[in-house]
Amino acid sequence: MTSAERADRAWERLRVAQEVLGELDLLRRWSRYGEVVVVGSVALELVVAPDIDLEIWSDEPRVADGFAVLGALAELARVRRITYLDARDRHERGQYWKLEYERMPDETWTVDMWDWRMGRA
Repeated sequence: MTSAERADRAWERLRVAQEVLGELDLLRRWSRYGEVVVVGSVALELVVAPDIDLEIWSDEPRVADGFAVLGALAELARVRRITYLDARDRHERGQYWKLEYERMPDETWTVDMWDWRMGRA
């Protein structure tokens, strides 16, 4: 694959990542609980794998808030799996959510979401 072809593929993946964010309405859904920041390859516009990374910075992260967001998403037909990890007492000091979204039968996107306390050290 040439560098031009790799660049074209990355731009197409970026376009699709933005569509996935819109289809799932993730920025709006999380914004009621904190400041949502797109990070990782999508933020850098270098999307290789079908993966989106979000950080949610909350004044007071609550497990129930995350379940409210992800519970509503679980109702969507193409959301295949949701995983939760409570890492508030580990070095990450946050809550981790992973969503698997089958955009097409042969195309599954993952969305990794960390919910952290605003101003954490």
